[in-house]
Amino acid sequence: MSVSQRNDGRWIVKYKDIVSGKWRQAAFQTEEDARRFDDENQYDRQKETRLTLGAAVVDYVRTHDLCDRRKQIYSFLVNGYDRKRDGKHTEGPAEFLADKFCTELNRRDLENFKFRLLERGQKGITVNENISCLKSVLSWAESEDLIPFDPWRKYRVKVKDKVRHKNGSFRDFQAVYTTLPDYMQWACRTCMALCLRPGKELVNLEWSAFDWDTRSVKVYMSKVDRDKTVYPPESYLTEAWERYQTDKAVGRKYVCHGKSTAQLNYPSFKRRWREVCVKVGVKIAPYAMRHLVASMALAAGADLPGVSKQLGHANAGITASVYASVVAAAQQRRAAQANPLVQLGAGSKQENK
Repeated sequence: MSVSQRNDGRWIVKYKDIVSGKWRQAAFQTEEDARRFDDENQYDRQKETRLTLGAAVVDYVRTHDLCDRRKQIYSFLVNGYDRKRDGKHTEGPAEFLADKFCTELNRRDLENFKFRLLERGQKGITVNENISCLKSVLSWAESEDLIPFDPWRKYRVKVKDKVRHKNGSFRDFQAVYTTLPDYMQWACRTCMALCLRPGKELVNLEWSAFDWDTRSVKVYMSKVDRDKTVYPPESYLTEAWERYQTDKAVGRKYVCHGKSTAQLNYPSFKRRWREVCVKVGVKIAPYAMRHLVASMALAAGADLPGVSKQLGHANAGITASVYASVVAAAQQRRAAQANPLVQLGAGSKQENK
């Protein structure tokens, strides 16, 4: 295409008609109009064919046989998600890179991605897994000739987890529990009876979540953005009913509250917990309460799907993988007790005698 001015002052634009494929020309009074028409009808303008990171992730998920959970992880990294309750958008840790061309990614982008993951409080193993997800996308795009090179291939970013307290034993928990003040002991009993994750699930639990007719409690799990229904022990429900009547009379809506506050303050709870741990000489984290309940229930022969429902896991397979050693030991005991070959062997020995 070309723009030129004729002797009569008009501006002529030569262009190629897309439909007929023939060259034509258009006349304009001003150069500005001619240039605008020329820009809008550039038939030979090169289209942008470079691949963005967001598009690469979409192509990767579409061409690979991934489970639904894995697809959600890839989608969340570059697109974030909208909460079901209020529609609030949660930005994905790599959403700021979704519209950036893969060939323009650099080390700083990778470091920023890592820091965004760490700011969300994710463990080192989770950070490394998410980084590996995007690196696998770029590696695949290079192998499929979608990009000329993998910009993150030579960068190795590994995050090591901090040393955390061990889960501890039930004896350790008893030593801490008996030293805690009354309001914290009630919070511990609530956490264990409802298999809660100490934190938002415990602090934000309201009396409105209790269904006294069905003897169940509906708990919102903010970590996975869904609800679970728990059937706590009857002894806990009896105590909870008495506390509910007392709190209802004074207008308290939260199940657990502080010594002088209407709602339990979890940072203060953890600080007091650590002080007691130092005092009694044990190392155990508040999260151990959830693990202890599940482990002891499975060790006692509780039904695996039932324990999984109480914990709020998506399926029993997750529970089995987390508590693999406990499940295996319980399975061996049940097999030894219920196996008919044991009785058959005993009977054959008596006959031989």
